[in-house]
Amino acid sequence: MVMSSPEAPRNRRFAARLLSWTLRLVYTAVLIVLTLYLGLAFQSRSKPALALWHTVSLASEFRAQHGGPKTSFADYLEREARVFEDLESEICRVVGHSQETLLSRFDLESRANPRHQPRNWNRSYQLDVAETPSADNVRGAWPRGAALLIHGLTDSPYSLRRVGDILREEGYRIVGLRLPGHGTNPGTLATTSTQDWKAAVRIAARHTARLAADGKFLVVGYSAGGALAVDYTIDSVLDEGLRTPDRLVLFSPAIGITRFAALASWHKLVSWMNYFEKFRWQNVQPEYDPFKYNSFPMNAGEQMHRLALSVQRRLRGLDRAGRMGEMPEILAFQSLIDSTVLTQAIISDLFDDLKQPGSELVLFDLNRIAPLRPFISSRHADLPEQVRANPKRRYVLTLIANVDEGTRAVAAFRYPPGALLGTSRPLGVEWPQGVYSLSHVALPFSPDDPLYGGPASASPSGLLRLGTLAPRGEKGLLRVSVSNLMRLRYNPFFGYVETRLRAWVD
Repeated sequence: MVMSSPEAPRNRRFAARLLSWTLRLVYTAVLIVLTLYLGLAFQSRSKPALALWHTVSLASEFRAQHGGPKTSFADYLEREARVFEDLESEICRVVGHSQETLLSRFDLESRANPRHQPRNWNRSYQLDVAETPSADNVRGAWPRGAALLIHGLTDSPYSLRRVGDILREEGYRIVGLRLPGHGTNPGTLATTSTQDWKAAVRIAARHTARLAADGKFLVVGYSAGGALAVDYTIDSVLDEGLRTPDRLVLFSPAIGITRFAALASWHKLVSWMNYFEKFRWQNVQPEYDPFKYNSFPMNAGEQMHRLALSVQRRLRGLDRAGRMGEMPEILAFQSLIDSTVLTQAIISDLFDDLKQPGSELVLFDLNRIAPLRPFISSRHADLPEQVRANPKRRYVLTLIANVDEGTRAVAAFRYPPGALLGTSRPLGVEWPQGVYSLSHVALPFSPDDPLYGGPASASPSGLLRLGTLAPRGEKGLLRVSVSNLMRLRYNPFFGYVETRLRAWVD
């Protein structure tokens, strides 16, 4: 006869109670999440009414299945021309002209409509070199190569137009790519995928590499375009049929983005219903910017999150395979404070694993003048020192920062690979009054940009100077987020960016 332990019933009762408590906790957690989710879904109904440009997705837009090894850039441009014809017929002409659309990019009579500008920078383009070099400026073959420019999320080729001008002057043919879903209407971006962007980049990269011929092949990427530039470069390392760029130039590359972007796909549980159709949108705002969407579809955040995770995963795979040494040298410009991409991810997931000692990270510090200190969060205060002292640093670190806390004047502090000591050079410029940091949307724009530039910039007649907007009044009245209007739109230190860029491609 087997005697059971007197502890056995007690253990079974404890296990049963533990299971019951666990189920109650899970039930409560699910209930809380469901309540919050439905609360957000119902809250989305209070957003402004969706306009035609939010609800229409242009069927003629390029998709990944439209591209292949034999698809040329001319084919891409031909399809793009049809997209813009459909934009005018399906949206702009239907919207018409009214007081409500006076500053809308979709009103054909509005100054915000791109057709009133000297060039529609929403479209892909190709430019030859600016001119032949003078006798005292000959530095080898001319043209010197070709550069592919890839813009960011919700942006257009306009965002890298000044960078393109600089590279043209340095002897490079320019290809500016419009990513699918961009430059037309936000509703088309709401149905575009990461695969569509990657397929378009491949087509444009093949074309740019042919234009470069025996010269240098450069790829320049801004934000999402930076991630796509890195992604294509990984493709080229693994695929002998693709030409690897000789160098990369990145502005605020989206190697890592906030984890909240992972929740962007949750809206699909209910947003398929017309009652919750606004739940597909993170924000719905007036479209007064001719070259960038103000409204943001949830799908854009979801696709960007997928792209960033994929690039991180592929970089780790390349490192495990011992092939990171085949990546080209990279010059990256990044603001220490960036609410769109994670500065730390650019360092830890990309730069720390680079093998080329000629790569360089230019980090724009925040304005550390003493009177601003009480107003600035200290969360990122130690990051510059952590990067400088990082034992894995095999790249040049340049920190653009205050000369000291007693002045708004800035200097470039340059640290060679692995060095704790470096050199400093005053730049002869200072932080503008009232500016405490750069921003994600500022880095590639010069102070004299006609749309996003500072007070001294000249704007085309009738066009809002978005870089100088500073509305004052009561809160809660404007349809546009005040935080967006306060965001710095130009880089006061772009002169240094230009100097480094010219030296880099030389």
